[in-house]
Amino acid sequence: MNFNVDDGLSRITEKIEFSERLTFDEGVALYHSTDLNAIGKLADHVRRKKHGLTTYYNVNRHFNHTNICVADCKFCGFYKRARQEGAYTHSVTDAIEIARAAVAEGATELHIVGGLNSKLPFSYFTDLFSSLKHEFPKLHLKALTMVELDFMARFFKMSDEDVI
Repeated sequence: MNFNVDDGLSRITEKIEFSERLTFDEGVALYHSTDLNAIGKLADHVRRKKHGLTTYYNVNRHFNHTNICVADCKFCGFYKRARQEGAYTHSVTDAIEIARAAVAEGATELHIVGGLNSKLPFSYFTDLFSSLKHEFPKLHLKALTMVELDFMARFFKMSDEDVI
């Protein structure tokens, strides 16, 4: 590879050149590096080695199942309180139709995130995800943020065993 990297990436560059596996600490070093051009070039080098000039991508659509949220995040302009004008929660049927439109537009992935809605039963989520997968088995579901998962685990009093 013919490009300059900062001193912290030179050993990693050598390992990548020789297809050697990186250590955890080297992964952390990549994470902390500010040399985004070098990291991009390293990633592209690995991709080209593995796949030639073929590039893979997905077509992503967002689906916000609800904007009702019990949190009060100062930076959020998205959430509404349950009785506030503009508050919504989509039904599973709504979700299927929204996904159908996304798939018709070429979507390969549906990114599902929303507010922390304490009125939704756990079955809402299992019904939502299973219905979407049944209707669109090839559609990749990328669902819920860590904040949502943490809220659900606490709200539904799930143990670590339940979550795993």
